Amino acid sequence: MIWRTCLLSTYVFTAMDSLRRILVTFAIFALAFLVFSKLQSGREGYGLLDLLKGQGPQNQTFTPPSGPKLDLGDMQLLARLNEESSKLAAAVLPCVVSVNTKTIIPGQRYIDPFMGRIFQGRNRESSGLGSGAFISKEGHIITNNHVIDGVTQMQVTTQDGKAYPARIIGVAKRRDLAVLKVDAPGVEFPALTFANSDEAKVGQIVFAVGNPFGLSGTVTQGIISARDRHLSDNELEYFQTDTVINPGNSGGPLV
Repeated sequence: MIWRTCLLSTYVFTAMDSLRRILVTFAIFALAFLVFSKLQSGREGYGLLDLLKGQGPQNQTFTPPSGPKLDLGDMQLLARLNEESSKLAAAVLPCVVSVNTKTIIPGQRYIDPFMGRIFQGRNRESSGLGSGAFISKEGHIITNNHVIDGVTQMQVTTQDGKAYPARIIGVAKRRDLAVLKVDAPGVEFPALTFANSDEAKVGQIVFAVGNPFGLSGTVTQGIISARDRHLSDNELEYFQTDTVINPGNSGGPLV
């Protein structure tokens, strides 16, 4: 009898405690709602309190302007620059290719501690990407050497989505350059010509065209920021540019 009484008392205490917590939570929520409503009462707009009162949002007046303040035809220099940039991009894009590579990395060897034998782990495949440009109608492509260095297989994709296997013709590791060749008899590829770098001037507009992050046919614009830059090798001269260049742009032309 004593045990039953204690059990009943414990049950009643637990129920009262749960009810007390629910009431406290409700009181806090109600207080927070009243404070929020008070703060929002003096502000314009449609709020939560209006929704709870059953009031719909008020109609707003919206009058768009009749036309732009400036017409592109009134800004002939900018309009011409805009058109010339589009023409330049259209002329260069067909000459630029995406370079997709695959490299087979041998698996590591390990010794079985129980059998005492040497096992060869599984090989794994690593993918890479870069850019390049046709420099001959026969399908010669120039790119960076680090794009194709040590790869097992490579494939180039043209702007129109056609894919071709490519082989290495030659490399110049010190200059980080490589020449590839696409064998496609009967196909005449659009190609770029080399400009005279001695005539390039600081401040001139340039376009970087390539395959950043695997997004083929991307054009970014900037300027030549400086000439005759030297890295730690102190042998080669470089151009500095503020054009946006991301992984995958390597090997693409600066036009």
